[in-house]
Amino acid sequence: MRAVEIQEGFVGAEAFDAAVSKVLRSGITGTRSCAVAMLTLHPWWIADDWLSSRSIARYRSAISRRVSSLLLEEDAVAITDAGEWAILLTNIGDHTEATAVAEKITAIVAEPVDVGGEPGYPLISTGVAVATGVHRVAGDLIADARAAMSQAVENGAGQIAVFDEGLRLDFLHRCRMVTTIGPGSSLASLDLHFQPIVDLSSGKVTAVEALLRWPGQRAFGSAAQIISLAEQTNLIGRLGSWVLRTACDYARRWAGSGVRTHINVSPLQLMRGDLVSIVLASIEDAGLQPDDIVIEITESTAMEPLAIANIAELKEAGVQIALDDFGTGYANLASLRALPIDIVKLDRSIVTDISANSPSRAMLEGIIAMAHALDLQVVAEGIETADELAVVKDTGCDLGQGFLIERPSSQAAIRRLLDLDIEDAIA
Repeated sequence: MRAVEIQEGFVGAEAFDAAVSKVLRSGITGTRSCAVAMLTLHPWWIADDWLSSRSIARYRSAISRRVSSLLLEEDAVAITDAGEWAILLTNIGDHTEATAVAEKITAIVAEPVDVGGEPGYPLISTGVAVATGVHRVAGDLIADARAAMSQAVENGAGQIAVFDEGLRLDFLHRCRMVTTIGPGSSLASLDLHFQPIVDLSSGKVTAVEALLRWPGQRAFGSAAQIISLAEQTNLIGRLGSWVLRTACDYARRWAGSGVRTHINVSPLQLMRGDLVSIVLASIEDAGLQPDDIVIEITESTAMEPLAIANIAELKEAGVQIALDDFGTGYANLASLRALPIDIVKLDRSIVTDISANSPSRAMLEGIIAMAHALDLQVVAEGIETADELAVVKDTGCDLGQGFLIERPSSQAAIRRLLDLDIEDAIA
């Protein structure tokens, strides 16, 4: 840990490391131990356009004063080169006590700060690691506190995370994931699987959805985890480009049969200025036509001006656009008219446990009627039971997708499947 700023009552990085080492060497006395807490301003604050560097400096200064007011004389605090606060708590009994101290720090930090006559409310994420027998050197304890802080950031602003062995394993796996998708990697250990989307009236496969996979890492390598980490580490552009290129390359194998390929783009990827050029280049390089590809976007960013501009440009180029997870609360039926989309994919929560006479059926019928009035196709996602399938077919839904119909498979398995007739699966 390096320090670029030493304020009154603060120590430099070397002094902080030495203080932690001294406490660790002295050993744990009775039921007392020590802990390191790491605090960081939530990334949203640092990235926010209206928060100037001068304002950030004022917030940091106010936070530093508040942190110092809660510490014992034997405690120590430093500010790292990344602008984090590293705090040594020298008289801690257990995780519960360390969490209580962290909660006090979080509460006092969250009080409004005056900046230019306007109140601002700092958003802090805090990680805590309590020293145990495995912590032999200061760096180990500090690293564990930083791992907990990373978890707190992922959990959301104002959250506190306490380090435990499970978090250690998760942190190591996250490091392995960063290595897998980082600039020095070929991304060769990643793969794409594909899940069929079928016409509910004929049973014919009309499209497949590309889904990111990390073979051999099922416990931790879900697509959501990989994409979330890529967004946090600013690697989403690299990962997203690889997914687009790879999916388009695979799509060549079945595009001639009239089967489209759906490709998801993450919220941050959707907001990038180079998204359109990357999508169109991937399509052209694969020898595809624009309408061979369907770009899936999420409700959470669909109404953002830059996102709308990007998807409008893609649609004008001939690429189809699908609004994914519809029904999770961001978009509504009226907003569908303003979006340049072709397909609405219903969130699984709408389909789950639906029955012939349930209120969910009436809602489903309303959504489908509105979508059809706007000349949009409707896909029911997450179909897992025969009853769910029967209801979505009966309500006039166009397309279906889910484990009942077919699970995601490798591209080789999908190619074999497309040579077969799976109509019996939804008959």
